[in-house]
Amino acid sequence: MKAARLTAGLAIAVLLGACATTPPPVPDQYTLVAGVPAVADRAAAPVARGVLRVAPVRAPAWLQGRGICYRLTYHDAAQLARYGDSVWAAPVSAMLDQAVQDALAASRRWRAVIGPGDDVPAAFTVRVRLLDLCQAFTGPRTSAAVLAARVTVTDGAGGRVLAQRAFRYRQSAPTPDAAGGVHAARAVVRTFAAALARWVAGLSPSPSGVTHGATP
Repeated sequence: MKAARLTAGLAIAVLLGACATTPPPVPDQYTLVAGVPAVADRAAAPVARGVLRVAPVRAPAWLQGRGICYRLTYHDAAQLARYGDSVWAAPVSAMLDQAVQDALAASRRWRAVIGPGDDVPAAFTVRVRLLDLCQAFTGPRTSAAVLAARVTVTDGAGGRVLAQRAFRYRQSAPTPDAAGGVHAARAVVRTFAAALARWVAGLSPSPSGVTHGATP
């Protein structure tokens, strides 16, 4: 009997030790931008203008990490939650920054589109402040990705504000989970980046120094 208890105790100790050394499951990682953006027909595009700089995308603290957030708006729209088994592959602001730069470059409206680290004079600077990018559930199985942002365009010399516009888009998610939210987020980011590129391309300085823009 004593030997049996000893054997059972050793088995439990081995089992507990194995559990203690087993690494936690690795969460699924998703990118916000999928694939290369379509390039506009060079022959159909107008003559490229100056150099355009894209400042780093700014975001609130709750959007600066890699967590994929969601809200149960049918329960409490103010409460945020994050998926435990899925994360973004990089911070949201960094991936959105890349999406914006890609869309502006693909428009073929600028001689060059550069980032903040490029030591090149630029005619204009695009500043994106991300306000929201989250999966909102209106019911247990119904959700959509919501994106809200405010974009400011300044001149490259003194930082004078030339134009500003608020953007807000919503895209239904195909499934009520992280994968569905990511799919919808990618679509809503593509829509936003394309609309931003069209809006910035439509800005034209007037003789008075005020910039007017066409609404996409």
